[in-house]
Amino acid sequence: MTDKNKSEWVSFEDINKTIDQNEDPLRLNDIPLEDTEPDPPKSQPTPPKIPPKPIAKIDVSSHEEKKVEKKPNIKNGLESEEKRKVFQNGKVVTSILPTNLSCAWIIPPTYDSAKVPKIFSDPQIRLPSDVYTKVMQAITDDLRFKSYSVLFSRILPLWILLSIGVLLLILFCSPDGGFIVMVFTFIWMIMLFIGIFFCIIIRKYMVIALRHCVKDANRILLPYNLIAGVQDRGQLSCHKVVILFIYFETSECVKDVERLIKIKNSHSLPQPIEMSETAVNFEAKELVFKYIQLYVKAYVKRRLLFPTRPSEGVSEYMPKHCTKSHCLCQFIESEHFNRPARLWYERLV
Repeated sequence: MTDKNKSEWVSFEDINKTIDQNEDPLRLNDIPLEDTEPDPPKSQPTPPKIPPKPIAKIDVSSHEEKKVEKKPNIKNGLESEEKRKVFQNGKVVTSILPTNLSCAWIIPPTYDSAKVPKIFSDPQIRLPSDVYTKVMQAITDDLRFKSYSVLFSRILPLWILLSIGVLLLILFCSPDGGFIVMVFTFIWMIMLFIGIFFCIIIRKYMVIALRHCVKDANRILLPYNLIAGVQDRGQLSCHKVVILFIYFETSECVKDVERLIKIKNSHSLPQPIEMSETAVNFEAKELVFKYIQLYVKAYVKRRLLFPTRPSEGVSEYMPKHCTKSHCLCQFIESEHFNRPARLWYERLV
């Protein structure tokens, strides 16, 4: 080995000395063998508890205890009354539909008068089953109701179809035409218009007859705060004639009609008319019975609603016994007492 290589050789002892001089090696004695927990925080002294001060009691005499009474909860009372009073004037209780479904254009409608709707067992109504059966029979078994349900919407179309059939038959029987056919055509036109006129009059008397039929039924229903009416919802079908039962307390309306009768009698000419209270009450009830059918028909078709926006116009009446529409006495006032004079042809129709 040359001297040059000896000078480059470094011994292990020299390496250890350099490490000791540069760094401080980690010793095994300095590493803890087990995990040590930190010292717990020092507990702070709790403040002493101060006992509550005793409340002084004031003796109340017996007569002062009687004066202290619980105030009734008005809000709960009103809510319970509203829940209890479900039906209001103008509320449609039920609609009775026909039970037969076949041959609707020919066969008159039939109704099951023995089947009482469950709504009539409500504590606010309590309509007995025998009364309901009697009312239904008074309407449906009457010839006036049957003629109305079958012929009212069909008598005018039937007459027009019959007239056209006769005209076509005559024209086919005389293909050559001539003066006789022309004369017959003029006669046919006259008979057609005369028949239409009489059909309109017959329809009017059918409505009057139905009004009297419903009037007899409402005499039975009025003590139960119910009114009944008939509505024809179909054009050609006989089985769309519906019997409606509406909740209505007519006692206040009868009083207002009595007042209107007295005003009318006091302004009658040539001298005022004197009537007893019994006679005035009887006449007021008769007017109520007379206009119930017309009122129900107009009410169901929503013709008596009060306007809710300016575009619907302004009503002459304010809400009285019904919140959203004219009540029965207002309808009688407008249709009977304040009805404008009609011309002769309007009276026929």
